[in-house]
Amino acid sequence: SRNNQYALPPLNSRQVVGLRKLFDFLEEGKGGVLTPFKLHTTLHKLGYNLKMEKVEEILSAFDGSMKFSDFLCFMSDRTKKFHGADSMVLAFKMMDHNRDGLIEVSRFKITYEVLLPQASSQQHVEIVRKIFNPDRAYHGVMEIEFSPGDPGLTLSGEPSKVVEVKGFAEKSGVRKGWFATKVDGKRVESADHVLSIIKQRNMMKEKYKLEFSFEKVMGFREFCKFGQLDYEDFVSVMRTFST
Repeated sequence: SRNNQYALPPLNSRQVVGLRKLFDFLEEGKGGVLTPFKLHTTLHKLGYNLKMEKVEEILSAFDGSMKFSDFLCFMSDRTKKFHGADSMVLAFKMMDHNRDGLIEVSRFKITYEVLLPQASSQQHVEIVRKIFNPDRAYHGVMEIEFSPGDPGLTLSGEPSKVVEVKGFAEKSGVRKGWFATKVDGKRVESADHVLSIIKQRNMMKEKYKLEFSFEKVMGFREFCKFGQLDYEDFVSVMRTFST
């Protein structure tokens, strides 16, 4: 029998209809159920970087596969602490995968394509263009891969702030005043932490990826690639669906 650990969904009718469309797209006519591989791939696209073992553990509560009713309960469980919030807040918090109050524009594109696979490739761009302001400074995030050697960075403080930049880092677009927030996808809190990991990677002659956060005025292409949406931006984007 199926495990009853997931509560009934606190979702309104519009949310249920939206999840029904998503479920139908995901299961692709395969008997009305989600398999571990399909659920794992889709959650990864939506920003939930779970290992396959964790996905299989989740599905074990549903006898190894998800029917639509199971899918509703699962999605409800992931957001049950937001019970009582309106649907816009709920949607934003579901997409804000690392809970920093910002959604990457590039992630919105991926989510949009998953939810509306029949839409044209340019449709999401036109929606974002409607709310883009070329005179405004936006939050942004950039990931850069470094090879062993001097990265060209001087970092200081907690959080880890870029106080001097040269060489490869400068050529890659990193600027003073930015913050190094992640190394190989894992969050770091201080300059000492970042530098210790870089030293270790250099000793092992391994490549590594640094993620930087910043705030600046951007061109539209740059905004689509590196920009982030706050909640007010997100509401503006969602309202364009009806305009």
